[in-house]
Amino acid sequence: MNNRARNTALGNIFITMVAVGSYVTFSLYVLPLSRALNVTVGQISIMFSIAGFAGLFGSLFLGKILDRFNIKKIIVFSGIMFFFFFFFISTAESIWLIYFGGFLSGLCQVFSGYPIAQVSVNWWFKKNTGKLMSMFSIGGGVSGIIMVQVAAKLIENLGFQRTALIQGIFVSGVVILSGLFLVSNHPKKYGMKAVGDNNHNKGNINDETALVVKNKEISKFSKIPEFWMILTTSFFISISITGFVTHASVYFQSTGLSVVQAALCVSAYSFARLAFAPFYGILVDKRGPGFSTVIYGSLTASIFFISIFLNGIIGGVLVAVFVAASASMAGMLGAISFNKIFGNKDASHLVGFSHAAVNIGGIIGSPLAGYIYDYFGNYNLFMTIAGICMIFTVSLVYKASRKKINL
Repeated sequence: MNNRARNTALGNIFITMVAVGSYVTFSLYVLPLSRALNVTVGQISIMFSIAGFAGLFGSLFLGKILDRFNIKKIIVFSGIMFFFFFFFISTAESIWLIYFGGFLSGLCQVFSGYPIAQVSVNWWFKKNTGKLMSMFSIGGGVSGIIMVQVAAKLIENLGFQRTALIQGIFVSGVVILSGLFLVSNHPKKYGMKAVGDNNHNKGNINDETALVVKNKEISKFSKIPEFWMILTTSFFISISITGFVTHASVYFQSTGLSVVQAALCVSAYSFARLAFAPFYGILVDKRGPGFSTVIYGSLTASIFFISIFLNGIIGGVLVAVFVAASASMAGMLGAISFNKIFGNKDASHLVGFSHAAVNIGGIIGSPLAGYIYDYFGNYNLFMTIAGICMIFTVSLVYKASRKKINL
């Protein structure tokens, strides 16, 4: 592995760690901000919806933006936006600045988070992309656990405004330095090839004859069924996982668990997700996305369906652990599948589209779960819907990944 490829992988791990870790800490600022601005928690929470729509916008145009602008400059600019987001929190002067900051944070989750890191890895690596993308998920999970504890302690001792300023300086510093000195542009700009590119013309995922598509425009994907299958799977898995995760604590309490027991189940979910993440990427590299998704997705679909029969702390932990299996792959499923099916060409567009589908699914999944709970007083219907979505996810990925399409 050459130095540029290694440094690019390392830089992307760093930016995803601080981006995802920061996202996990956002909820710590909600209550202090509502008190400082004399507004409701619901009004502050609108920030997350704005961030979601900003993420959707950024994902849809990620390919076009990377076509026009240097990836290093995009990451540096994202680091600057991160600083302003936390700076607006530190000033706590206007709810409208908080909303604007939420918009910036949503863009940052695309331009210095999983989407741009996955594009970069697809550019630089032809092999072992699954394992590398798993590293992003692991890094984000570990940093989330650490950063939320550090931020909580700092807020307790220094107040939320000083903490936000410190976090802004730290996060923006890591992102900017990684963009400047670690992450590189497309290897073609340096007269180089992706690591492992010497095998790019061999076979396909299942040793079948590859389908060759001659059209070089990005619009060609609209005519390829496999493209829509993977987008649909990203949408379905996001409905299931986002709907569950954003309501996890309430779900566990709705089954009769105490607040403390529910928190234990949420912790079990977090650690299980970290444990599952690396094995999915390794499995994809060895057996392809179809087989790997069948294994992980089937576990989660099964637990969704039988969850209505599970009670007590043991039942809660089982649900948490098996949902974590698919949660560990949800953010990278589209990117990995596109890479294995289409190769690393047009990676910026394909990854952007897959994350746009994830954002749309997330926008639907969370309120869907909430409305079902408000109407029925439980999540049984949502868990059934989530199980059905996982079946669609497994079936479509398996079907789409049977052939590799060389562009």
